[in-house]
Amino acid sequence: MDTKTHSFLMPALFAIIIIFLCHSTVSAATYSLSVQNGSGSGFYPENSSVHIYAHPYDDGDPNRANIEPLDPNAPLRIFDRWTGDSHILDDPYSADTSLTMPTGSVTVSAQYKDAPRWASPRMISHFPANHKGVIFIFHGMGGSASNFFNNVKKISFSSSALLRGYAIIALDSFDRSAKLWDYTTPPSENIDMQRVAALRNDLILQGKMTTDDPVYLLGVSGGGFFTSLFTQDAQDQLNFPVEASALYISAFRSSVDESSSGPTIFLLAENDTVIGEAFANDNAYENYNSLLTLGTPTQLWILKPSPVHPHQFWGIEELTQADSEIIWSTLQSYEFLDSNGYLIENPLDSNWQNFIPFEYQRFFHEISDLLNIAYAEHTFMNNFNQKVLDFFDSPTTNDLPAPEIFSFTPASAPPNTEVTINGNNFTGTTSVTFNDTAAAILSTSENSLLVSVPANATSGPIAVTNITGTAISAEDFVVIPAPEISSFTPTKGAPGTEVTINGAFLQGATSVTFGNGAAQFSIESDNRIMAIVPQDGSFFSKIKVTTEGGTVASSSFFRIR
Repeated sequence: MDTKTHSFLMPALFAIIIIFLCHSTVSAATYSLSVQNGSGSGFYPENSSVHIYAHPYDDGDPNRANIEPLDPNAPLRIFDRWTGDSHILDDPYSADTSLTMPTGSVTVSAQYKDAPRWASPRMISHFPANHKGVIFIFHGMGGSASNFFNNVKKISFSSSALLRGYAIIALDSFDRSAKLWDYTTPPSENIDMQRVAALRNDLILQGKMTTDDPVYLLGVSGGGFFTSLFTQDAQDQLNFPVEASALYISAFRSSVDESSSGPTIFLLAENDTVIGEAFANDNAYENYNSLLTLGTPTQLWILKPSPVHPHQFWGIEELTQADSEIIWSTLQSYEFLDSNGYLIENPLDSNWQNFIPFEYQRFFHEISDLLNIAYAEHTFMNNFNQKVLDFFDSPTTNDLPAPEIFSFTPASAPPNTEVTINGNNFTGTTSVTFNDTAAAILSTSENSLLVSVPANATSGPIAVTNITGTAISAEDFVVIPAPEISSFTPTKGAPGTEVTINGAFLQGATSVTFGNGAAQFSIESDNRIMAIVPQDGSFFSKIKVTTEGGTVASSSFFRIR
C-alpha cells in the first residue's frame, strides 16, 4: 500500500469507528421500570418487551401464605387495575400483562378492590334436596377437605349420609402449611372457628341451608379435638348451634364439664399408637365416662382387629379383584399375615411396602389405610357409619354389655399397689371396688383395667361396674396389710440379747433390723417375732420389720449396751 492510498483510507476508517461507537452508545441506553406491588421492576433497553405481574396480596407481607384475611368478616382483596404510567401497558386491567419499554423511566402500580366472600373457608359440599341436617367434617392433621373424598372408606360414609338425607360439608383448616386446626385460641379470636361460623351464615344467605337446619360435627384425629372445642359457650359466642358430634380416633378435649358438653359419639381403634399421650384412648374412655355421669347422650365404639382377606383391596380405584389377590398373596407369602389372616405386626412399622409389587406403588396410601383398619390402627374407619348416623338421628346412650372379669394380677398385694384386671366390656366402667371399698381407676380399655388397691381395703372379691351391670371376680383378692409394731421387750440389752417384738401382721416377715444391723429372728405368730440383737446395731436403734406388705419402724428406740 502506497502513502497516497494509506492517507486516503485513514479518514474513512476513523469515520466508520465513530459511527459504530455512536450506534453502540444509543443501543445500550436503558431506562428504569418501577412496578409497585408487583414483579418486574428493573432497567430495560428502549423498545424491549417486558412482562409484569401483580402480587396476589396488597399488604406487602412477603410471608403471607393465605388468600383470605385473618378477620373472617373482612372482604377478600382482588386485583383491580394498574395505575401510574398504565398507558404503556398492553392491558392495564390484567394482573399479568406486558409493555414495550419507552424512552425514559416509568412507574406502574397494582391496585386492588374489595370482593365479597363467596365461601369461607374452602370447602367441598353437597346438599341433597330436602336435607334434614348438615354435617360439617373436619380433617385430621396434615389433611384437607379433599382427603375425605379420595378414599373408598371415607366416600362410603359421605354416601351413606347423603342417602340418609344429610348435607355434607368438608372443610380445609385455615393453616395450609402445617394443615392444622387452631386448637388453642378462644372462640372470639379463633380463625378456624370464626370461619366455620361465617360459612354457615354464607350458606344461609345463599339459601343452601336455613337457621333451623340442625348442625352436626364430625372430626377425625386432630379434627376431632377441634370438634370438641365447640362447647355450649363457644356455640353461643359464634351463633353456631351444634346438635351432636362424632369423634373418630380422637379423645375429646382435656376435660368435660356439665355446662359445655353436648351429645358425643366416640369411634376408637383398639391398637391406636398414633394419637399419643395428648389424644390417648384412655382420655376418650375418661371423657365418655364423664358424659355418662352427667347424663349427656354418648356412645363409644371400638374397632377391633380383623383378618385381611383376598379381596381387601378391590375397592381401591383402578384395582381389580385379581390385583387385590396379588397384594394379599404377597402379604401372605412374606409372612405379614398369620394362619388366620391377621396382621402379625403393626403395618406402620412392618415395612410391607418393600415387598408389594412395584406396579402398585402409587396405591400405597390407600393400601396402608386398609391395613391400618385391619390392624385397628389410627385411621378413619367406615365400620360405624350407621351407628354415627343413628346417633345423629337420635342422640342416645348405647346399651353397653355388662362387664366380665377373667383374671387379675397380682393375686395379693398391699394397699396402693397397681393391679391389672383382665376381662371384657370394660368400656364405660364407672367403678371398681375391692371387697366393697372403692379403688382409683388409673386407665381403662375394652379388655383391661389398671387400678390401685385402696388404702383401707380388705381381702375379698373385686367388682367392676358399668351402667349396665356389675361383674364380681370368682377369686378373692388378698390384701397384704402393712406390719405393725406395738411394743418390744426388753427395751435394752447387749448384742446377743433375745428381744420379743409384739404387733400385728408380722407373719411372713423377711427382715428385722436394729438400726443398720440385720438381726436373726424367728416368727412365733402373726403377732410376735423373736429377734437376736445384732453385733453391728446402733447404740440407739429403732427396730424395723419388713414383710410383703411393707416396712414398719418401732415408735421408741432400743438401747444397745
